[in-house]
Amino acid sequence: MIFGFSIWIVVACFVLATIGASVQGAMGFGMGMLISPILKMIDHGFVPGAVLIAVIPLSAGVAIRERQYINWRGFGWAITGRIPGIFAASAALAYLSERGLSIAVGSAVLVAVAVSLTSWRIHPTYPNLAVAGLGSGFMGTITSVGGPPMAIAYQHADPRERQATLAAFFGVGSVISVCVLAFTDKIGGRQLTLSAFLLPGVAVGIVASRWLVGLMGSRYSRPAILAMSTASALILLAQQF
Repeated sequence: MIFGFSIWIVVACFVLATIGASVQGAMGFGMGMLISPILKMIDHGFVPGAVLIAVIPLSAGVAIRERQYINWRGFGWAITGRIPGIFAASAALAYLSERGLSIAVGSAVLVAVAVSLTSWRIHPTYPNLAVAGLGSGFMGTITSVGGPPMAIAYQHADPRERQATLAAFFGVGSVISVCVLAFTDKIGGRQLTLSAFLLPGVAVGIVASRWLVGLMGSRYSRPAILAMSTASALILLAQQF
């Protein structure tokens, strides 16, 4: 037993973190969506706290590796939007049910995906990035799944720019979310302990993602983004019923 968990649970956390970090390192998002539902079944302390903590070194590693592709102005607009989204989520968690908020968030993502499938093209303009950043901050703070709004905004962008800019965005954004949640007693020692189960897998995923980047060219990245965003919304909604 390690901190009350069997060795098989520890191994499962490592494998999940490796898969999630590899996908996020290659696409710019996806770790929270892929692993949060399973981790939440293992222990509620993983979501959002431990996952958000694990995203920080993942995003920092990818952002440093791909720093020449970061769109810093777009990053600034997105972070400007994320900050009020984080505080809004923190306030909402204090007064509203997590179930109701999760249903609203999942429904909003499905609407955004549906709009993306129409002839109206969503581009990463600065106002769009500010709105996406706000939505990402709100979603990520409540559920640890903050990728879909930003990924949808960047669906038509250059894959390397998307990957690098989202890495910088989620790195800084996750630090802010963790600080706010810690201040409101939503993150503590247990979340830090649980994040330690994920960090070895994150380290392996950062290395593995280097070889996945080439597979996620512009031809496949947009369908993958919309499919993963839809899956995250459906999983989030399914958990509430």
